[in-house]
Amino acid sequence: MQMGLGIPLLSTWSWEALPESENDKNIPHSKPPRKILIIGAGASGMAAALLLKSMGIDFTILEASNRIGGRIKQAADWADYPIDLGAEWIHTDPKVLNELLLKKEEEGSWGVMDYSPQTIQAWNNKKLKSHHLLKHFYAEWKFKSSTWFSFFETQIYPDIREHVVLGKPVEQINYAEDSVEILTRDGSTFSADKVILTCSVKCLQNNSIRFIPPLPDDTKAALEQIYMGDGIKVFIKFKESFYPDLLFFGPILKAIANENKFFYNASFGKDTSACVLGLLAINQEAVPYVSSPSENDLIQLILKELDAVFEGKASQHYEKHLIQNWSREPFVQGAYSYTYDGSQKRITEVLKTPVQKRIYFAGEALGGKNHSTVHGACQSGFAAVEEILKST
Repeated sequence: MQMGLGIPLLSTWSWEALPESENDKNIPHSKPPRKILIIGAGASGMAAALLLKSMGIDFTILEASNRIGGRIKQAADWADYPIDLGAEWIHTDPKVLNELLLKKEEEGSWGVMDYSPQTIQAWNNKKLKSHHLLKHFYAEWKFKSSTWFSFFETQIYPDIREHVVLGKPVEQINYAEDSVEILTRDGSTFSADKVILTCSVKCLQNNSIRFIPPLPDDTKAALEQIYMGDGIKVFIKFKESFYPDLLFFGPILKAIANENKFFYNASFGKDTSACVLGLLAINQEAVPYVSSPSENDLIQLILKELDAVFEGKASQHYEKHLIQNWSREPFVQGAYSYTYDGSQKRITEVLKTPVQKRIYFAGEALGGKNHSTVHGACQSGFAAVEEILKST
């Protein structure tokens, strides 16, 4: 698989090994930054931190919420297996997990399973139609008995734990002078030579952070050209299974291509007898759910929808539910990058360009062809560190 970055090479880089360009021959060698601040302890922030740790560069992660993970989150005890409340699918060859750890391990050591749904149906024009032949064309990977969250919690976080400060929403970034001064909502201040900013696109678009001086116009314009819509995941435990492995709505090929809304058997391939149905909805398809006035209204809306498809069996077999409304998470505010208003390459190149060689952007939206994925987010974190090495 093409990662876009030579990750094994990055882990062996040293400042002394950086090449000189012709223009640099008469310029004294730059020293590594004394301190780097990473804003956000999601996938990209933790990946960047792991690489910095391996290179012996001092850093601190400021995380706005009281937990790590960002859009990686789990419910450990709701069922008899952990539930991925955020990122769930691996979306590429599982060997990427080894590359994200900057090391090689025996393939399959992370408990990954083939995710190949066998029964696929679509509800279209008030008719339920089976499309089981599509099982031959649909296959991904998931963690069998763990989650994306536990992967980061057990394999990455222990190495960087002492550098993570939770509960520190950043209010202001002042990069007017040689150093960058960070002000958090509780009045704490932090200084660094460089900042890697991994906030969600929606938070940046909503001006959650004040910049002094304001970000360049082209940077602000590029941020506005990324579409990140609403997002929600809901899990419902039933007394028995009456649903297929995958349930789409509307014309099947269009629904699969967009993946804006679908129900899925969350217990598929797991070592469990629990009947758990998951719902993932993003963008406009998520609006009726994320805007429900109450949790009860939301569940009743979903049960009514499923009752129409399965002749009342949803309400009949309902036991309990679990909701993760990402649109209402104050430090996320939506799902993930979905489309770009213009050339994705041009937009991301603008955002990958350091602002005065002090502010570096990272996150899933900058993952290139792997945007909106966990490994794409990690790759963008590695890329931000690489850019720091090149521009310091």
